[in-house]
Amino acid sequence: MNKNIALLLVIGAVFSLLSCNVSDKQMRNELEEYLNTHYVSNSQLFDSLLTRYPASDYLLGLKTYYSIRNRDYAKAEQALEIFVRAYPNLANSQSILRARGLLAQQQQNQAETNKYTRLLEAVPFPDQDKWTNLTLYHLLYEDSTKAATYLQRALTLDPNFTVARIERSYDYDLVANCTEIVSILEGLPESYQDPFVYADLGQAYYNCGNAQKALSYLSKSLAIAPTFNGYYGQALIAHNVHYDYKRAEILYQKAIEYDHNKEFNYSDLGWLYYDLEQIAKAEPYFIQAFDSTQDKYDELTVFYLESKQILKADALNQEAVKRYGNTYQNIGLRILINYNQDDSRKKKFLDELQQYQVKYGSHAQEWLDDTMSNMFERRPDLDRGQLEFRSFPPSSHKL
Repeated sequence: MNKNIALLLVIGAVFSLLSCNVSDKQMRNELEEYLNTHYVSNSQLFDSLLTRYPASDYLLGLKTYYSIRNRDYAKAEQALEIFVRAYPNLANSQSILRARGLLAQQQQNQAETNKYTRLLEAVPFPDQDKWTNLTLYHLLYEDSTKAATYLQRALTLDPNFTVARIERSYDYDLVANCTEIVSILEGLPESYQDPFVYADLGQAYYNCGNAQKALSYLSKSLAIAPTFNGYYGQALIAHNVHYDYKRAEILYQKAIEYDHNKEFNYSDLGWLYYDLEQIAKAEPYFIQAFDSTQDKYDELTVFYLESKQILKADALNQEAVKRYGNTYQNIGLRILINYNQDDSRKKKFLDELQQYQVKYGSHAQEWLDDTMSNMFERRPDLDRGQLEFRSFPPSSHKL
């Protein structure tokens, strides 16, 4: 079906706005109901309504919000400037202040962002609508306590505020809080067919251990539109659940093509080539992902250990110690490097592990146990010896 015809049918089904006169209040109520139950991927809906209600700052504010949400920043800015020139008396309305604040934030203009944040916060709470509270949540995101307050206010004003419910799910950790994310996103209306929500559900189900459900939602996501998490999630399942390395390689590459800035995708592609015993092909991807953070020092050092490049692991660990000091990761990896490098140190290995646990505690010990588990799993040439008594957790790959 032609997209324009489909759009008009949708608008006709939801509103009687293009064919007859209705009050501004009725238009808003019907539009809000539609936005809570349907995913909007572009500004066409708002463009059509603005032809009927050209002086509606409310509609212009929504058009700007959704344009920014869909990363069409140029369209958002252009529409805003045209509207303000046409209706200068509305330049300080809540809707316009929201739009200016979000655009300033996207342009990384902190002074302007702060300016519009203060103006919106100055609006008396009874006069703040749900969109103003949601905007303040975005503008104050770095202040997690204040941001959470505004998000809760938005949801108090409208418990069915779907966009705010989705934002709440983003505040949870995809691994540690996968159950909470599933609960929130599964509760959205079935008619809200958002490819990004489906991809997030796929991630959450994967991290909760339900690969079948994960694959179902990731497939739904990609059936609607390409998404990074759709490709990446399917790649992880192909790689770590189905062991279909060829398909995993294709999907990792598609994820990189979609967003080449996701460094963890390079790491996972590196581990795929490691699993294929293509070490020379794997190493550049780990180096591509390396960004000098502690975590990336850890990952690259572990790769060198597991691929028997002990001298490289040793040099990188020394560099990490110079940069970050004797962290539990750096000392734990030093113990493993010594174990690989010096036969005489193997006799002292258990003593060093016990001292490590006493000094760094149970969290560090769990991290080292998991790292050792992966190393011994991938390095059958290593002799566990007396380590057989230790209880190693299974290795895990999380999104």
